Amino acid sequence: MEKEKKDDTATLTAQAHGVTPAYVRMVVNGKRKNESILSTFNAILEAKDNLSKPVYSNSESTN
Repeated sequence: MEKEKKDDTATLTAQAHGVTPAYVRMVVNGKRKNESILSTFNAILEAKDNLSKPVYSNSESTN
């Protein structure tokens, strides 16, 4: 499942920058240099991680 998550992130990043997912993976793996793509990739990963975290209401978090 981890591979699917990374591939999906590469695809979303590629669509945002008008490049191929393969190129995004090369940037992530350090074979190509593109700070903008790397920044977008990391932002998407972070957003996905935040979405997967449980949400607690204020009353639940104080217990």
